[in-house]
Amino acid sequence: MAPLHIACMIGKEALVKLFLDRDANLESVCDTYTPLHIAAGNGNDTIVRLLLRRGANIDSRAHWQQRPLHLAAAQGQDKTVTTLLDHGANIEAKVTSQWTPLHVGAKFGHVEVVRVLLKRGANIRAADRLWREPLRLAKSEGHVEVVKLLQGEGAWSWW
Repeated sequence: MAPLHIACMIGKEALVKLFLDRDANLESVCDTYTPLHIAAGNGNDTIVRLLLRRGANIDSRAHWQQRPLHLAAAQGQDKTVTTLLDHGANIEAKVTSQWTPLHVGAKFGHVEVVRVLLKRGANIRAADRLWREPLRLAKSEGHVEVVKLLQGEGAWSWW
């Protein structure tokens, strides 16, 4: 793992600035993850903002076409989800399985992430490769609060 990746992972803003000032590659990859993926997944929002100001690609793709927004949603990082959306992240971006960030937030039971995504206009009826919508994923994992939130916003299913 490159020093920039480590600094992004542990939230050391001063080190990130130092590496960037010394021309560290914003798009370098470690196991397909860029520094922005790592900062987003770890909820290091200040570092996410710094990387974006310095020109990091908000739509860079890692394993299975994951973007930084998917990783932030998977880890329950609602503030980082908001930051990425404020900077133009594609709210309907899909990974290989055709999951959107809303699918990811619902699957892992992150109520606040789901709330942010819905407020920002995420497609509540988006279906993955197996025709599963976010509501079905939340139900299958027993995430009652997410199910209630999705149903309150108009989601429904036959099962």
